[in-house]
Amino acid sequence: TTTKNIYVWDNLKKWQPASHEFLPPEIMKGNHHNMVYLEVNKQLYIGNDKNGYSVVNQNNTVQEFTFKLNLSKQWLQIWDIAADRDVVYIGVGNHLNFNNGFIWKHQSNPSDNSFIKKEISISSDEFIHYPICLTVDSKNQGIWYGSLLDGAYFLKDFKNWISSPTEFIGLTKTQNYTFTWSKSMLHIYRHSSQQWKTVLSEGCTKNIVEFGGQIYVQTDMGIFLLDPNGKTIKQIYSGNSEHLFQLNGAIYWSLYFAGIQGYDPK
Repeated sequence: TTTKNIYVWDNLKKWQPASHEFLPPEIMKGNHHNMVYLEVNKQLYIGNDKNGYSVVNQNNTVQEFTFKLNLSKQWLQIWDIAADRDVVYIGVGNHLNFNNGFIWKHQSNPSDNSFIKKEISISSDEFIHYPICLTVDSKNQGIWYGSLLDGAYFLKDFKNWISSPTEFIGLTKTQNYTFTWSKSMLHIYRHSSQQWKTVLSEGCTKNIVEFGGQIYVQTDMGIFLLDPNGKTIKQIYSGNSEHLFQLNGAIYWSLYFAGIQGYDPK
């Protein structure tokens, strides 16, 4: 917590003992462990193990942000921070179960040097897998994140993120809808109404195609035609398949080692 063992490389190309503390005392001598640091637009973002993060401004004022979940107990740790221009993404994991967490989007404002101490309410509806590392993919407008126990994931369209009703294992976006799904539930977000509808899925969802105002859902039980409200109209294929796609007015899917089949909506 002091600088007596810190050295800097000066203009004379010699190592010299640092003569001052680089950060404010509340950061240097705080009662929490700082897990990760990232400088963005001349502001220093510091993630800690006590449910929040701090932003140190150019004049050394500190802004403190604390997350509050709608849970009886919480222990949140920030493992990684990533940035795209003036937007900062903060990966937060729930250390009480090691399964869920979320990514918080912070708008950087270098001109704001005021002191802020703010509590941020987070709903469990916003949970994803426990994120421990983040990488912004500006070209594809998304974020890659590595989870603690469940592999790596890609979150699409980070500039227009919306919250899913619950934790999900898959996501896809079409012209009029955003779909997320778990092993037994399908969540349909209609862009025009900006509302979610949740329906029981026919098996575990694998792929979804929107075509002709209707929704085609591929699961491990078959391929199902749904209306815009998520109600099953009929089953057009029974059995497992892969690679659902639309081409020249028809719906196609490939079978394991058995070619391609199709369905003509007309």
